[in-house]
Amino acid sequence: MVVDIRAYDQLGETLEPLSNNSLLRLMVPGLAENRPSVLYGDKIIVKLGNGQRYEGYVHKVELNSVNLKFDQKFHRGVYIKGMKVDVEFNFSRTCFKRAHRSLDLIASCWTFPVNVPMTKTETANLQDFEIRRNQLLKNVTLNTHQIKAVAQIVSKRESQTPFVIFGPPGTGKTKTLVEAVKLALRMMPNARILVTAPSNAAVDLIVHRLSDAQPGGLPPSQMIRVNAYTRSPDSVPHFIARYSLRDDRKGIYVIPKSQSELSTYRVVCTTLYTASALQGMGAFDPVPGPNGALENWFTHIFCDEVGHATETEFWAGNNVVAGKLPQLVIVGDPKQLGPIVRSDLAEQCGYSMSYLERLVETCSAYGRKGGDDVVGERYQNPHNIVQLVDNYRSHPAILELYSKTFYDGDLVCCAKNDGKLSRLSWLPNRNEFPLVFHGVCGKDEREGSSPSWFNMDEVNTVLDYLKTLLTGAPPPKTGRGGGLFGSNMFQTEKASNIGLTMDEIGIITPYRKQIDKIRARLQKEGWSRIRVGTVEEFQGDEKKVIILSTVRSSAQWIEKDQKFNIGFLRNPKRFNVSISRAKSLMIVIGNPEILCGDKYWEKLVRYCEVNGACVGYPVPKEKVGGSKSYGNLVEEDYASEEEDIEVRDVQGVGWRRDE
Repeated sequence: MVVDIRAYDQLGETLEPLSNNSLLRLMVPGLAENRPSVLYGDKIIVKLGNGQRYEGYVHKVELNSVNLKFDQKFHRGVYIKGMKVDVEFNFSRTCFKRAHRSLDLIASCWTFPVNVPMTKTETANLQDFEIRRNQLLKNVTLNTHQIKAVAQIVSKRESQTPFVIFGPPGTGKTKTLVEAVKLALRMMPNARILVTAPSNAAVDLIVHRLSDAQPGGLPPSQMIRVNAYTRSPDSVPHFIARYSLRDDRKGIYVIPKSQSELSTYRVVCTTLYTASALQGMGAFDPVPGPNGALENWFTHIFCDEVGHATETEFWAGNNVVAGKLPQLVIVGDPKQLGPIVRSDLAEQCGYSMSYLERLVETCSAYGRKGGDDVVGERYQNPHNIVQLVDNYRSHPAILELYSKTFYDGDLVCCAKNDGKLSRLSWLPNRNEFPLVFHGVCGKDEREGSSPSWFNMDEVNTVLDYLKTLLTGAPPPKTGRGGGLFGSNMFQTEKASNIGLTMDEIGIITPYRKQIDKIRARLQKEGWSRIRVGTVEEFQGDEKKVIILSTVRSSAQWIEKDQKFNIGFLRNPKRFNVSISRAKSLMIVIGNPEILCGDKYWEKLVRYCEVNGACVGYPVPKEKVGGSKSYGNLVEEDYASEEEDIEVRDVQGVGWRRDE
């Protein structure tokens, strides 16, 4: 990580004054791509020509620059406009120190859980829930598996074994969490609940769904959103700011200083690392219970998107030090995006596996049944884990691909999809198969000093499809004799008949420069409301139409992509997220020769091929014994292309988590 951030070091740079010299701006190439993340509070060392060194910190991170703040002595007595300095970047170790501290505090029964039978009290509570279920869940629409999960959560009073909600894409895992929180508050007048997640975005979503913006939601007097002081106020939505504590004079968010300051709130929501700061002020300290025995101050701890966090990060936010353990509920999908680990040693030791994945994949308490299982009932102990299977997102043809590839075909289509989009006259297969694989043999390009890649042939193809969807223009040419794909007798639908809006379209691509190129074209067309982003930015999101631009047309850099956790290729979890965002139509643009070198991407290409949905650059014939391996492709590329392969190509994946 030190090596990564030191890649920003600069020699002979100029600092530009801002705000009456109280801040200085430094232009930073590659910052927009998060190569790697720079955060508020990171330490900066400025070296002058005479050897003197001055220490400052990052005050604000902008698109291609950082605003720096130093001691006033530097601003007033040392800094001269136009002076040349050397700049050294260092990162704050606060979050890592909190993670180290947490390892001494975690409950061993949570670390390595075993099957624990339900107590008589819990069995009685579960029976009481079943009797009162219709009354308790009045005006709440939950399916059978969601109800099972909620019933288990509200029936327990302590947690020797964490309860897992395994929620594949589009199955409503966050909705299940939110309804469980609401019901726990109703059934337990003394309940105090901690809700955490790895990122600010995930926590903000839960706060919004629990807030009084929803019918029967919690007012700010009962729920608090604790933000780290490092969080920029500009990044906090207005409906979230109402639930936060802020020092307006200093312009920063503040964390409650004691357990008593939290006592008026029934629900506390924050990120994992900021939750660890609450431990330092005593929020997790045990308190006397009704019978005099010590118990944890929180009765329940809910953690969403656990699969994204490293295990040490997870424990940093769950420092239960003594007393009766609260009910611990972890929510997520171990088959979607996992944690980013930059240390080779940590990777070798298995720390790239999240706590959720370790429980589901290796722990006997969460073991699967043998033999032919009933859909949605593959796990032995519903007291420990419930898998959600009803999918409310994708068209059956889209769902089938990721359900069979990653979830044993368990996911059940419950989505109400737009029939117009699945029967567009220009689709290669108009028989309810709303997928297109458009082969493009483009060129990998870079620009200036940016290490990010783009592919203008794919950019143009993306725009052609958008014009077809939004204006009724003819679909793109295939490149085979200049003809249009599909039947020559097709009739292009009018955009007004499709009823598609810009907000219903998403474009996913792995490289920041490709994003920039597509956004520039969208801006020119007046379509800037169309969302363009990386896989990580679309995690948890969905759109009626998803267009994937894979960019790569050269195998040489795929090995580099794998090293730095970027691109789509050689990363099954990123592939899973990519293909599970679309509701009604998915268009994939890429080089089939490259994509068929990966077994997962080849499944997609062959799936489209057998359904007559491949157009453009021809798909390679399926070879006996499988497609050509990446190793062979890379060797061929190295032989034909002599480039400096040491150029770092780190896509915008944040290996440093939000506080």
